[in-house]
Amino acid sequence: MKRLFDKYGSVVRVDRRQIREQILSNTEILENESGFLCSLYEYPLSYLIDWAVLLDCVRGTEISLEDQADYTVCLQGLDSMLSQFASRLQSGQKVLNPRDVLSEQAAVMLVHGLAAQGVSFQGLKALMYLTAVPQRMWLGALPLFESFPVFNRMKEFLGESLGD
Repeated sequence: MKRLFDKYGSVVRVDRRQIREQILSNTEILENESGFLCSLYEYPLSYLIDWAVLLDCVRGTEISLEDQADYTVCLQGLDSMLSQFASRLQSGQKVLNPRDVLSEQAAVMLVHGLAAQGVSFQGLKALMYLTAVPQRMWLGALPLFESFPVFNRMKEFLGESLGD
């Protein structure tokens, strides 16, 4: 993640200093499994929005072949962390308040971009929660996801959430 940020950081739409500090102070998370598992409970999970935005911005640039592997690993790591967060949400452990840091449209486009790259339904669902976008907005945006494998699960999830 640090290499991608250093190389493509100029396209980031969020606080560069904040992301740099997150990357530098949490390199041990990526270096060992126990650090990663501890981070799932101690890491400020609302930063996952910033990490998702960073990866989405990098995706919007032309990624060199040598950086593609790093990008793929970072995307899989983000998906894994979001999925873990989603499983904690399902068990009723809401560890933070959602952050309203993106406009509704920007949040929908961020989730759409990650869905296009194959992020899991669990990861997308967690990101939907973290962005604090109203459920009715997600329902209105549902047709954008029709071509993705997660469409039916999103439709079912949103229908259940709205009590339909």
